Amino acid sequence: MQRRRTRHTDRNVSSSSLASAVAAQQAGHVGGSVAEYAGRWIAVRDGEVIASAASFEQIVDHPRVRHDDALTRVPDDPDAPYLMVAHS
Repeated sequence: MQRRRTRHTDRNVSSSSLASAVAAQQAGHVGGSVAEYAGRWIAVRDGEVIASAASFEQIVDHPRVRHDDALTRVPDDPDAPYLMVAHS
């Protein structure tokens, strides 16, 4: 059986976008409930949801989303844990 090779893109993550994502994670919450975004992608800046979309591609292309915003998909159960990722 052959091992499947994973493709990796060579992307540089800026320190500001990484710092933004880390700060969002360390804050431990978005400035309110994210229940209304269950099953959707959200962009977070300064602890506030600034945009939402049905897919990752749509949230990345959203006009309000900047390269240093933190992105996450809110689980269908909004009380479940989720992880913010840096967008760069």
